[in-house]
Amino acid sequence: MTQSKTHCRAEEVFVGSALSTQPGGLAAAGARDRGGRPRGRRDAAAAAAGEAAGEAGAAGAVVGGGAEVGHGGDSIAALKAWAVSKLPEGPTLYPKDMVSEQPERFFVSEIIREKIFLMYDQEIPYATQVQIAEFKERPGAKDYVMATVLVERPGQRGILLGAGGAALKKLGSEARRDIEEFLGRPVFLEISVQVAPDWRQQSDRLKEYGYFDPLYVS
Repeated sequence: MTQSKTHCRAEEVFVGSALSTQPGGLAAAGARDRGGRPRGRRDAAAAAAGEAAGEAGAAGAVVGGGAEVGHGGDSIAALKAWAVSKLPEGPTLYPKDMVSEQPERFFVSEIIREKIFLMYDQEIPYATQVQIAEFKERPGAKDYVMATVLVERPGQRGILLGAGGAALKKLGSEARRDIEEFLGRPVFLEISVQVAPDWRQQSDRLKEYGYFDPLYVS
């Protein structure tokens, strides 16, 4: 079986989860370019994890994502078709109007994290963790959301802030617009950036942030 190389404790959790997939499960490789090659170090690690799971017989399919718009469409369609084909029939576990068992603050943090991935390059998105420090519903006024973005190094904090805080202001504006659309009500959003040295290497922090949630990691 191929040995997947990881570079931090967080990546070990992701790779270990892929390798412990139940037989017939899906292992999706990282994004690749038009030549079928992983785009970077982390994509190579994801690809190796998927291939290793496939070789071990733990994966029913290995799907590599395309790096460019249009090129990845076939991979996404294949992934959706495979997932639907494997969904078992069963009783309705939740009301039909309930879209998720996760609380609103989870989706708020995911929206902010999505904007970080869209706005920043290189290692920044992978070195960040978004925590919702405060979430208050205020009847007759805008909901109040205080989010903290954790990074590993002071230099990463500077990149997130941008010159004069312009990048963070843009991040907050774009995230707030999507959050309001998701919640269906106005929101006052504050985002701060703090340095948590090497948080991806610390098991206690990863557990605190939900990386060892049994729902995702067996």
